[in-house]
Amino acid sequence: MPDLPVDARDAALLALAHLAALCLDRDRHRTLARDASRSLDDLERRLLGAEHRAAGGELAVEIGRELREPLTGIAGLASRVAESLEPDDSRRSLLERVVEEAGAWLAWSPRRKPWRKGGPRTWSRTPSTGS
Repeated sequence: MPDLPVDARDAALLALAHLAALCLDRDRHRTLARDASRSLDDLERRLLGAEHRAAGGELAVEIGRELREPLTGIAGLASRVAESLEPDDSRRSLLERVVEEAGAWLAWSPRRKPWRKGGPRTWSRTPSTGS
């Protein structure tokens, strides 16, 4: 392509075209940054909601584990007392119902892990160090 002479008007038009392109590019980058910021805000809200649900689930599991031991004792005692009663005793069917309901709940509830490593969520006993 042969070099054509560029006069001042052509140079001004070329500079104006470059300036317009820079402005359009800047606006496109602002739009991208705004969209990215909105996406980040949405992800943060979703993460916070997931963290709250997880914390509620962890609390429910810990409560279930803490209720498991006394409920096991109640079911065991009710079973022993029911076995000691005569088969036609009206209290026997009530105690058998207690054992049945406790068994259903115990089958659902999470089992306690006997030992957990230390940390802020340690709720079970830790093994003695032999002191």
